[in-house]
Amino acid sequence: MGPNAYAIVMLGLVMYLLVFIGSFLLLARQVKEKQLQINDLIIEKKKMEVSCLEVMSNRKTVRTPFDEILYIESLKDNIKIHKNDDFIISKEKISNIEKRLPDIFVRIHRSFIANKNKISSVTSSEIEIGGIILNVGRNYRENIKEIRK
Repeated sequence: MGPNAYAIVMLGLVMYLLVFIGSFLLLARQVKEKQLQINDLIIEKKKMEVSCLEVMSNRKTVRTPFDEILYIESLKDNIKIHKNDDFIISKEKISNIEKRLPDIFVRIHRSFIANKNKISSVTSSEIEIGGIILNVGRNYRENIKEIRK
C-alpha cells in the first residue's frame, strides 16, 4: 500500500460516517414531525368525542351539540352561539372558544366562526349560512379557500 492509501481509507470512512449520521438525523426529524401530527390527531379526536360545546350561560352550563351550531359571533366580551332555532349568549372570548372547537369550524372574521357543514354558499368576501350572509375578513380569506374547493 502506498502512503496515500491510509488517507483514502480514512476519507472513505469519514464520508461513510457523515452520510450515516446525516441519514440518522433526517430520520429522527421525520419521526418527530410524525409524532407531532399524531398528537394533533389525538387532540382532534378528543374534541370530536366531546361532541358538544359546553359554555356557561345565565350561571348554568349549557351543552350544545356541534352539529346544531350554525356560527359563533363575538360581541365584545361575550359570544353568541347561533343554532338552528335559537341562540346562546355566554361571557367568553371567541379565541378561547375557537381552541375548543373541532376542525369542522373555521374562523372567517375576527368576530365570526362558522360551521363548515352548514355553509350553503361561499364567495371570496362572504359566506351564507341558513339564509344569513356573513362577511369574510381579509386576514381570514385563506381559511375560506379550502372550503371553496
